[in-house]
Amino acid sequence: MYSVEIDINHEASHLEVKNFAIEHGCHASLITLDGPAGGNPIYEFTSKSFDMLLELVQQYFGPSSGFTDQELEAMIKEV
Repeated sequence: MYSVEIDINHEASHLEVKNFAIEHGCHASLITLDGPAGGNPIYEFTSKSFDMLLELVQQYFGPSSGFTDQELEAMIKEV
C-alpha cells in the first residue's frame, strides 16, 4: 500500500476530492480540516498501486509546479 498527504485548496468540496481520488483508482481520507499551510485541509491519498498514486500526484500538482518527477515520487511513502 502507498500513501501521500496533500494540502488541498479549501475551495474543493470533500466530494470533489473523493471523486478525484476515485478517478485515479485511489482512496482519499480527510486528516484535518485546518492544516498548517494556510488553514487548508490535509488529505491522505492511498492506493495499492504506486503508479496510480503517482499519476494522481502528477495531475494534482501539474507540470508548472516546479517539482521534478523524482521529487513527486519521493512524496509517496510505502505503508
